[in-house]
Amino acid sequence: MEIKRPNTPQDGPADGVMGVVECIRTDFLENPAEGEAAFQQRDKSQAHITASVEIGTFGIRDMATGVMLTVSLEDAMEIMKEAIDASKKE
Repeated sequence: MEIKRPNTPQDGPADGVMGVVECIRTDFLENPAEGEAAFQQRDKSQAHITASVEIGTFGIRDMATGVMLTVSLEDAMEIMKEAIDASKKE
């Protein structure tokens, strides 16, 4: 993955970073029929991952749908830390 920085202030915060990665989109069904899976995985697509300490956000934008989810950078880091800690215990 190539990590890029913004070239101009219009491209994003000065400390912002962005990378293009492969992602798997999963659709969750609201009312699955009995015996039916509650989710369906789609084909792989590209996603933009962004982060900035200055504005305190971490985002993932699915390029196939144009949907972007943005969360607090602190929340994202806490979840990743817990996952790493959990993997060490296994």
